[in-house]
Amino acid sequence: TLNYKENKEYEVVKLINSGPNKFDMIAFDEIHCCKSHQSSQGHNLLKLTAAKHRIGLTGTVLLNNPLDCFVPLTWIGVNKGTWTNFKIHH
Repeated sequence: TLNYKENKEYEVVKLINSGPNKFDMIAFDEIHCCKSHQSSQGHNLLKLTAAKHRIGLTGTVLLNNPLDCFVPLTWIGVNKGTWTNFKIHH
């Protein structure tokens, strides 16, 4: 289980993606803190692709507006589109 504080450092993401261990699942706690795709947290989360199954854990899905859900929904595989398409649609 990862959380947004550990995700700030790209080295953690790099080690998980390229390490010798294989992961079936990654659970990410407090995923709502990675709401911006331009922040280091959001950017690193989208690069965290080491596991086939991804679970985002949060008690607060929507903080301010629907655009806050772009990074979490993209990471878990629900959103397949771009930021621009997501913004236009929502």
